[in-house]
Amino acid sequence: MKDAFIGEVARGRHPGPIRKTDRRRPTRRNIQVRWGLVEDELRISELLDLNGVPHRAAVEEQFVVAEEGGEILAAVGYRTAPKRLLLGPVIADPWAGERDLAVALYAGVRDLAYEMGAREIHVLSDRRETYPREAGYRRKAGGWSLPHIHTKG
Repeated sequence: MKDAFIGEVARGRHPGPIRKTDRRRPTRRNIQVRWGLVEDELRISELLDLNGVPHRAAVEEQFVVAEEGGEILAAVGYRTAPKRLLLGPVIADPWAGERDLAVALYAGVRDLAYEMGAREIHVLSDRRETYPREAGYRRKAGGWSLPHIHTKG
C-alpha cells in the first residue's frame, strides 16, 4: 500500500496525506522527477537565487529536478556513496507550492535510486522538515532514510 502511494506521489497524481489541520484542497499535479542535465544549470541557479543559496552550488553539485509543464520548479542536490544516494534540502520556486514539489521529489528519487543500484536513500535535513516523512522515509540521526531500495514502488 505504501509503495503504491509513493508511486502515485512520484507521478504527481496524489498531493500527499491531508491532515485535519490542513485546509488546502488536494490538487492533481503532473510533477515529473528526473536527473538534472547540464542545460538545467541556469534554471537551478535561478531557484538557488530565489532561496538565497550561492550560485556556485549549481555547478559544483548534481541535482534531481521536479518539473511541471516542462518548467523546472524544484531541485534537490545529491551525492552518491557505495549503494547509497545522499540528498540535500529541496530548493523550490517559492510560488509553485513547495510541499507538493518536495514530496514528489523525495518519492520520485526512489525510482532513480533503483535505476542506479542504490539500496538506501538518506536525506540530510534539519528536524523541521517533514516532507520526507510524507514520501515514506523514516526518521534517522541527521535526517531521513528510505532503506531497502530493491523493488520499484
